[in-house]
Amino acid sequence: CKLCHLVSQEACLKAVKNGRILGVFLTDKTIVPCQVCAQTKMNAIPAPQKSIFGTTATTIAQPFEHVASDIKGPIVIRSGKRHAIVPDAVHGYKYFATFVCEKTSFTVVHGLKKKSDLAAAFKTFLDESKAAGYTVRYLKSDNGGEYTGRAFKSICADANIQQLFTVPGTPHQNGKAERPNQTYTRAMRALLLQSHRDPSLWYLALLHVVPVYQSTPR
Repeated sequence: CKLCHLVSQEACLKAVKNGRILGVFLTDKTIVPCQVCAQTKMNAIPAPQKSIFGTTATTIAQPFEHVASDIKGPIVIRSGKRHAIVPDAVHGYKYFATFVCEKTSFTVVHGLKKKSDLAAAFKTFLDESKAAGYTVRYLKSDNGGEYTGRAFKSICADANIQQLFTVPGTPHQNGKAERPNQTYTRAMRALLLQSHRDPSLWYLALLHVVPVYQSTPR
């Protein structure tokens, strides 16, 4: 392109029509998306259609065989005219962790006072899964210290769980857990704002938001 892809196709058509670009005769005025322009505007490599771990929801045999996890927090809620970290009024939680079944998208939420509480929350999740008849084989997460720490790795080793870590700076690789956490947080804040409830009730709002989100068709 002699215009170095600096001008849109719509602008080019308009310029030709107005006589600002000479020597060009249009036989087809259909606008076709420019693949070169699209590629040069990308800030990251597109996420692959297939999971980088070689699995998709249709290839996983049993529910909760593959689990994705993520931590959100510390939770910041608007209080008056400012935003502040607000501990949960009931338990004092500042974070929450989600454990998502990669096959069914069913999500289990655990509140955390600090990130290091994740290991105990994961152990509780495993006990609950086992009681329900499910066995976790793989756990996908980022490389956060709460997932790579000795206590967490010990639990995974004892339960014969293989940890799968995403590449740093690529949260979309763990999108099954990362994206819903953003949605949960926005909905939780909206619920508190609309109901005029105290921001410290955010965890109770979260426990309401998660099942509503999971039961809503998308």
